[in-house]
Amino acid sequence: MENGNADWKSLSEKCRRICSEYCIEPVWIKTNIIDGFYSSAHDAVVSYVNAAVALSLQKMVSNYYISSGYTYDEFELVGHSSEKADPLLVHCLATENTNFYVIGAELTRSEKTIYISDNRIAQKELFVCRYVNSVNGKICNDSRCSKCTRTMIDLDIIGKLDNFRDVFDIDRYRKEKNYYWGYLIYKGKKDEYTNSTLNMMKKYNIKMPICAYASGLLKIIKNGFRRSNPDKYNFRP
Repeated sequence: MENGNADWKSLSEKCRRICSEYCIEPVWIKTNIIDGFYSSAHDAVVSYVNAAVALSLQKMVSNYYISSGYTYDEFELVGHSSEKADPLLVHCLATENTNFYVIGAELTRSEKTIYISDNRIAQKELFVCRYVNSVNGKICNDSRCSKCTRTMIDLDIIGKLDNFRDVFDIDRYRKEKNYYWGYLIYKGKKDEYTNSTLNMMKKYNIKMPICAYASGLLKIIKNGFRRSNPDKYNFRP
């Protein structure tokens, strides 16, 4: 598709810029592995899809580091999510040429956001969006999806959000702050992703805006009182 090709071109250019900053030569791999089952069973296979990139290069990769999606204390063997068991399972993918290691499992997602918040390249190039969007040939976050929402709130909590104006629509966020913060109420403490943000609010003594509660309640009602992804447990091996 033309739009898809345009988005891929923009994304590859972003990768080139980041690699250039770190004096790294990018390696491009074309694959159909993300077609079909990957879109419907993402959580169940994402670790192995990432590992397949290294394995496809055979002897070119000695050590491959997989970024953790969860902390060590969230470890769990479940069929719908491979990432929760990464510290144990990724080592099983090792060959005589390639070793696999999990990194970052000592930090929550919110703590990782804090870790990169002062990085100059992250402030210019950070891309966390669920969707690949290109505007005027430049890849960008939509500043609306769940991942963008959580990241902007995390940055707002620590007072670093304005440093990321090149990658997020900060003015829109400020104008509709109750809408964004209402997402935390909508998902609640049981959600693995928003829980780290809620805990960080406690750490920094940040209070939830009253209007955000109303916004979150409206989201709950609008979604038929379903607060989790209805497709989360649909995958069957």
